[in-house]
Amino acid sequence: MADLQNPKDNKLMADKISLLEHKLIEDTIKTLEGKVKSLEDRIMEDEAKIKTLEEMLLKRTIEDRMENTKSRLGIPSFRLKEDAYKLKYSEAHKGKLKTLTEKLKYRQPTDQEKARHFALFMAVLLMMAMPVVVLRSLGQPPLLVWRLSYLLCGCTFFWIRFLGVTLRAQTSLMCNLVGFVLALYADAALDPKIGMLVSHLNVHVSFVMLGYALAERRQRDGREVSALYIPTLSKEKQERMLDLQILGGIFVGIFTLLAAAYIVWVMCSASNRSIVHLMISVFIPLSSVLMFWSIFVGCMLLQGALLGETGCLILVIYFISSVFLSPLAFSIVGDIGGMIVTTLAILGLPGFFGYSACIYASSKQWLKLQLAQESAVKLD
Repeated sequence: MADLQNPKDNKLMADKISLLEHKLIEDTIKTLEGKVKSLEDRIMEDEAKIKTLEEMLLKRTIEDRMENTKSRLGIPSFRLKEDAYKLKYSEAHKGKLKTLTEKLKYRQPTDQEKARHFALFMAVLLMMAMPVVVLRSLGQPPLLVWRLSYLLCGCTFFWIRFLGVTLRAQTSLMCNLVGFVLALYADAALDPKIGMLVSHLNVHVSFVMLGYALAERRQRDGREVSALYIPTLSKEKQERMLDLQILGGIFVGIFTLLAAAYIVWVMCSASNRSIVHLMISVFIPLSSVLMFWSIFVGCMLLQGALLGETGCLILVIYFISSVFLSPLAFSIVGDIGGMIVTTLAILGLPGFFGYSACIYASSKQWLKLQLAQESAVKLD
């Protein structure tokens, strides 16, 4: 046994401890190196497995896309086969996969979308042509009215075509053609001024259809839900509302007959009136009739679901502003300019009348559907 008090024994012991420490460190390093190598081998195996899975997924994706002659996204099958061949023999398969994904994301527009885009382009083009037509026809008021009527009817036709609703653009086109045929007949058989009035009346009819189409489109998109939220009233309130509706219908009907009689009287004496006075005397009463009918439908028939008190007030203020601002327009831009500004300003009223008529028709359909469902539940 070594004597710890002997310096030689202490030195020998220190040397042995130092050797043991070096040996232990070397063994630990070798063990760690072995573990690191085994981990590296496992990582390489996992990477190889991941690469194999990616290739299998890519192959299955391409096979699924090539089952049909043409994929849902509009890419022909031969383009997919070509991309598959390139991806199979390419080293940078990840980049090719990204390119193929971008191609699949790109979708060719359908024929219906192309037609809508063309209709939007034509509508904007006709609107841009209006100032040119006005400037070229300033010295000829009848020709100006005819040209503006053609342009406005064309705009409404293309806007209806752009909305793409049940009210097809062919219906609007047919109504416009019939209206202009009647205008040409009135121009040749009766009086050129009456023909001019009939042509501009066709514009009001077109805006009624445009408002109807806009309401139908907004209901389809879920932005207009007034037809679904008509308040349910008790029996007493329903009787009172029915009485109010009858009184309102009688008042609007009498006002309509009086306005129609005045318009007929004005048209009978059209030869003795100027074109500006004739346009204002016919279409302002007509716009007032449309305003009252819009209030009757939106406030009474729909029970305030579309037009409340504030909406009725805004509609009346809009009409009064259009009428009483016409003298200001006449004083600023002259008779022809004032006539154009006034007749264009009141076109919102026929549009809103068509809008409210569509909401009312939808509410009737919804009510019929509810009654049918209730009767079916009772039978069950």
